[in-house]
Amino acid sequence: MVNEPNLFAYIALLLWLPLSILFFALLHADVAAMCVLLGAALFLPSRLVIDLPGAIPDLDRQAIAALAAVVGCLLFRPGRLRHPIRGWSFGLPMAALVGGAVATAMLNAQPILIGPRTLPGLTLYDGLAAAFRNLLELGVPFVLGRSLVRCPDHARRILRVLVYSGIAYSTLILVEVRLSPLFHQLFYGYLQHSFAQTVRWGAFRPIVFMPHPLAVALFVATALLASAVLWRSREHSLQLPALTATVWLAAVMALCKSAAALAYSVTGLAVIAMARPRGQAAIAALLASLILAYPFLRVTGIFPAEPLVRGIESIAPERARSLAVRFRNEEMMFERGLERPWFGWGAFGRSRIHDPSSGASISLTDGYWLIEFGRAGMVGCGGVFLLLLCPVFLCWRSFPRISSRGDRRVIGVLAMVVAVSAADLLPNSFLSPARVFLSGALWGSVTPVLRRRRRSRTSLAGTSDPSVAGRRGNPAVRGPDSSRLSRSETAGVRSV
Repeated sequence: MVNEPNLFAYIALLLWLPLSILFFALLHADVAAMCVLLGAALFLPSRLVIDLPGAIPDLDRQAIAALAAVVGCLLFRPGRLRHPIRGWSFGLPMAALVGGAVATAMLNAQPILIGPRTLPGLTLYDGLAAAFRNLLELGVPFVLGRSLVRCPDHARRILRVLVYSGIAYSTLILVEVRLSPLFHQLFYGYLQHSFAQTVRWGAFRPIVFMPHPLAVALFVATALLASAVLWRSREHSLQLPALTATVWLAAVMALCKSAAALAYSVTGLAVIAMARPRGQAAIAALLASLILAYPFLRVTGIFPAEPLVRGIESIAPERARSLAVRFRNEEMMFERGLERPWFGWGAFGRSRIHDPSSGASISLTDGYWLIEFGRAGMVGCGGVFLLLLCPVFLCWRSFPRISSRGDRRVIGVLAMVVAVSAADLLPNSFLSPARVFLSGALWGSVTPVLRRRRRSRTSLAGTSDPSVAGRRGNPAVRGPDSSRLSRSETAGVRSV
């Protein structure tokens, strides 16, 4: 059986740019950007790279999707990108990702000799290429989400895109559950991952066009949570009652046979059902705090790794053994990373554990945080997670000022989706521009609240008359020129 990319795989990557431009010509800019980034993750060939000549960095489907989204936005909605994003919550992570990549290369110029194998040193070009890739695959999707999603109504449209995509993708998922993974091999000529990983509990796990069955399960879990909040808001999806769509996606989620994604789904549905939107935002902020603290908990031994393995062993011994192996490798890799904690070891497998006699790699790296910590150190790893999670904290702080119940539900569940997606980066490594776009969209959806708070503080600081300051700080009595927000951007925002 052929297991090499065919010509159609490369054609599909190249055709994504004109197709993306068509999306922007026909759809709202925020919906078009989400379709471009999410569609690339759902349908373009996985683990395929176009080698470009000279010093131009190579392109895969993630980089192509980000470039296509930028081109489409500049052609049809250039005004949305004119306003710069201010504040340390964006500037600090991006400085760490761009400047840290160059610093990593400069500090790892010497090759590493391991037995008969030589791991090459990094050059300035490697640092600039890594900085460009971080800017393209992380900075660009975040800026697009922040700039195009400007109110809760826009965020609601993004949740609908997730539900529609989940329902459409479920047809392909059901085919692979019944027949075995076949679509990627059929269309692109190769299987993107080990076939053994697609078998679980005596049946097939769908992988479709994504890099791993776990990525499919996480996507379905995200669509399920989006459908659940639309159900609570009494909206419809694809002319179906949202309850029907939620039940359908829950059944598909069970067929994906992923314990982690199933746990995310059950926990998320329970929170949506029992907690108020403000409680959902608080839970998302708590989860974000635990994610940021996870490396510290691991290095200090506070995280209950061994009790967790023993608890799972009584239920699923095979999963417990797999988790124990993962924790042991995580400890070894973390110790290796601590040898260069700030900027890491760089690319070319320099952060991995190798056999001293043969030079072969003997470590397993599953979690994105561990891969990024070994490659780019605390600076690069911290930049990624701060970029993803700062909007969650901003959402939690701004939540009391959102008065509309429907808007609170939408923003609360979007914060949960962002936090759960970041939490999945601890055991897995499936970070896509679409996830980063959702983080930017969360920030954009609370932008009216942040602007009103800033305008209120400015007005109060500019006058000594308490009555005038109260009128200037109160949007309910503002003058005709005191706000530049549109009606849709200010809908559901309570007076300060």
